[in-house]
Amino acid sequence: MRSDMEIRHKLLMAVTALLYFGPLLAGMGGFGWSVVPVFLMIFVLWLVVMRPQDWPQSRADWRSGDIWVAMAARIAVQVLLVVVLFGVGRGIGGMLGVLPAIPALLPLAISGLAIPFARMIWDPAQAGHADNQRIQTEVAVAITRPLAELPPATPDAELRAHLAALSEQLAPADLTRALQEHAARSWAARRSLELLAQRGA
Repeated sequence: MRSDMEIRHKLLMAVTALLYFGPLLAGMGGFGWSVVPVFLMIFVLWLVVMRPQDWPQSRADWRSGDIWVAMAARIAVQVLLVVVLFGVGRGIGGMLGVLPAIPALLPLAISGLAIPFARMIWDPAQAGHADNQRIQTEVAVAITRPLAELPPATPDAELRAHLAALSEQLAPADLTRALQEHAARSWAARRSLELLAQRGA
């Protein structure tokens, strides 16, 4: 069964396709290049809403020259993306020879509505928390690997010594998760979990 995060990621990809389809449809409909700046604003707004961590968070950030360079690079990428999509749409419309009658606001609405839909599906703050949690778990798994590789029948006293040392480096929840990751193939990890349970009892 797919996890909730995987399902949300699939839905986000589908909604992102709507964002890209707007300028493509506008090109197919024979719209003038004057709509490109409007699509650019929509694409930049998408980045601001869905990736707020990439933008200045304080006054000090706004005064940093590096931030302005990074922002200019992101906007340049969006300009290129919109222009390419719009140009491809015009090419497709030209090859078909028949331009569909498209209401002027429809392509803009398709791209614009992708933003609230995406925000409903995907919370950047929660996604960031999930990423941080994953990184913490990976670090904890790496740190606890020497304990997990101890041979069967290692004395409890030695396991407790390892656990005491690891407890100084890892939060209890991270230590437990890491040992659970190792438990399927490590006797020492399974026994360590039992010792932790006894300690917490």
